[in-house]
Amino acid sequence: MDRADGVRGHAEAQTREMIGRVKSFLAEDQKEVARELMNTLSAMKDSLSDGLRAEIERLEAMFSEA
Repeated sequence: MDRADGVRGHAEAQTREMIGRVKSFLAEDQKEVARELMNTLSAMKDSLSDGLRAEIERLEAMFSEA
């Protein structure tokens, strides 16, 4: 594995962690904190894999429906 793959893997792991935190905050009814994290995720999503981008878009849809 080269350095770029390692950096990409680390970034994706951090993104998955952030997605989990957004879900936890929503479950705890901490919508403002979840929204702050979502803003960060939304800004990053174009540089992420298709799977993570789709997950972020699902979360964005949840916010727009609320």
